[in-house]
Amino acid sequence: MFLTRAASGALAAVVILTIGCGQSSDSGESSANSADVEALRKENGSLKKQLADTRSRIDSLTAQ
Repeated sequence: MFLTRAASGALAAVVILTIGCGQSSDSGESSANSADVEALRKENGSLKKQLADTRSRIDSLTAQ
């Protein structure tokens, strides 16, 4: 049950990071935003890996 909730939470985080909140950036803040975008991309990749690992773990537990 906990792993299912963890997987759901990780999936929700990935979706939110991928889709975004719908706000466009101002041109004056583009350099600061580009650093934020790169950090979010790295976090997104990390969350995708965590989600895949969690799904794999769930699959192995349900197969037992």
